[in-house]
Amino acid sequence: MEKQVHFIHFLFSLFCFSCVKFSEGVVNGPRENGSVKLFVFGDSYADTGNWEKFAASWKEPYGFTFPGKPAGRFSDGRVLTDYIASFLGIKSPVPYTWRKTVEKSGLQFGMNFAFGGTGVFDTFINAPNMATQIDFFQQLLEEKVYTKQDLNSSIALVSLAGNDYTTYIQRNGELQGLPAFTTSLIDQLSANLKRIHGFGVRKIAVTTLQPLGCLPISTAFSSYENCSESWNTASKFHNQKLQQEIQRMNNESRENIYETLDLYTAFMSKLSPAGNMKSSSFLMPCCVGVTSNYSCGNIDKNGAKKYVVCEKPELSIFWDMVHPAQNGWDQGKGFFLGGLLLFSIVAISTAKNSPKGSPKLFVFGDSYVDTGNWPRDVRGPWKEPFGKTFPGKPNGRASDGRVLTDHIASFLGIESPTPYQLRNTSKNTQQGLNFAYGGSGVFPTWVKDTLTVQIDQFEQLLKENVHSRQCDLDYSSSVALVSSGLNDYSFYSAAQKGSKDGLPSFTKGLVNQLAADLHRINRLGVKKVVVATLPIIGCLPIHIIPPNSYQNCDEESNKNARFHNQLLLKAVEKLNTDDGNKNTFVVLDLYNAMVSAINQFRQRAANTEYKNPLQPCCSKNVEFICSAEGVCPSPKSSFFFDLAHPSDNGWIAIFSFLQCSLNKDLKV
Repeated sequence: MEKQVHFIHFLFSLFCFSCVKFSEGVVNGPRENGSVKLFVFGDSYADTGNWEKFAASWKEPYGFTFPGKPAGRFSDGRVLTDYIASFLGIKSPVPYTWRKTVEKSGLQFGMNFAFGGTGVFDTFINAPNMATQIDFFQQLLEEKVYTKQDLNSSIALVSLAGNDYTTYIQRNGELQGLPAFTTSLIDQLSANLKRIHGFGVRKIAVTTLQPLGCLPISTAFSSYENCSESWNTASKFHNQKLQQEIQRMNNESRENIYETLDLYTAFMSKLSPAGNMKSSSFLMPCCVGVTSNYSCGNIDKNGAKKYVVCEKPELSIFWDMVHPAQNGWDQGKGFFLGGLLLFSIVAISTAKNSPKGSPKLFVFGDSYVDTGNWPRDVRGPWKEPFGKTFPGKPNGRASDGRVLTDHIASFLGIESPTPYQLRNTSKNTQQGLNFAYGGSGVFPTWVKDTLTVQIDQFEQLLKENVHSRQCDLDYSSSVALVSSGLNDYSFYSAAQKGSKDGLPSFTKGLVNQLAADLHRINRLGVKKVVVATLPIIGCLPIHIIPPNSYQNCDEESNKNARFHNQLLLKAVEKLNTDDGNKNTFVVLDLYNAMVSAINQFRQRAANTEYKNPLQPCCSKNVEFICSAEGVCPSPKSSFFFDLAHPSDNGWIAIFSFLQCSLNKDLKV
């Protein structure tokens, strides 16, 4: 039961807060001019003070924990907006209704248009709905309060906490007809999001519905013991429709503009599979009315309080009947849920897209980083079911969605670089190129494009001035990402028919060649060279297929992976020493990140379809390549997509454990 206390710390324990930085150092304090700008739309989960002073959010005991007095937030302290802003390294944007009372410098971090109690449509609350909030935003743009240049590094946060559904029930009295209402709601929300993007906002994050059936207002009828399954079903249906629409919009735009913040999964990750909690203490709010006729903050005509506040708000998950307490938002202890929202936050937090001076990413290696060089006319990542989760169709990645390259690019604030094989048909080669080829290795394997061949291709483009050493490499911030070696060991094992004889010598020769390749990339002008260690090879599904039933890792393979990685660390250390200790060469510890991510997945497994993270989503393979007939219903629930590759969900979890070291090492 102790585990369940932590179910709502979903957002900011996940950021590894002591070390997470936005680009070059969020935690060092708010950025000044030129920072990313955050524009917020929605309801009380994001409102930081737009209501007039008669509202409950401006009355005691709201603001009890932070800042110690009412501050216009519907909580005892900070709300979602504050934490998103903090992660981005900026101050919370000023509320719209304060815009004329603050100095111009107070507008530099964006603006918050959210009003508590509002929805996509009109509710019973007399306040601006989402469309009207966007009208306010448009008016400010027309008045030149914010310029197009401001919007080039802008993010929109859109909060939708369920007021539309409350209004629907109040008007209709029952859930019948709710699916049709949800469809119309998502249609209007989609139009709103497109409108925000049309003004020039680069990235837009929209929250899914939290499990409405687990809010205290729903659990009060069971003395705060059981969630309402009917309301949770409504939340899940809404979220399914929202995810489908977001995917459709991204496919239509051919960019990853829109992201969802999956509050539902984050909430439910520490609940039982049925969504029920067996102790009232966790679902009970801290602040409640003395009777059902009163609510938190109410007083009678004589000024007497008609509410009670718990003794320790800092331990509460919920503040009132519908809002999380500050402890609920930022609880920094307990289980680390890095994989749930990380990619969404990383993707939107690196929204800046400035062609001049932006980092250039050059990628070399194998299928862990290949984003489309694999030939289209053969079985593999250009065929179904690859790409099922993102972008919804095959796109050359050996996963159901994104791969390591996408996360690194997003971390750098750029789009994933164009695959080398698509360079003549793509209009965007300004942010680097991806030379990686699935199945390749440091030495020749089953495919011809070794790491050396890929570097040859890079060098040839430099000679052809496709990428100028002076402009793109020397004077800009260039990064190389290298992931290679995994296929070399598979090829070696096949050639030796499983024999381990000579493996240590082979490993030493392979690492020596890899080090030479890294040095060559740097000599060609790349400023930072990042090389991934081998993953935990013995835990890849291909090594633990039935009759092992995906249970026990192959420790011999893991032992050799560790030996390889030890040699690689020493080789990189020598490269840096020879380079004058400039930390030019960086090791990305994929092995331990994958270990941590798998362990994290096990902790969350009680609420996922796949209890065993080592069991791949794709159970049917033809010559070791996933076949569409054998894919699990929900790849998002699996850690591995096929016999050798993490799923989209798996890469999200892995990257959450890589990001802290990148913040430290990848200062380009």
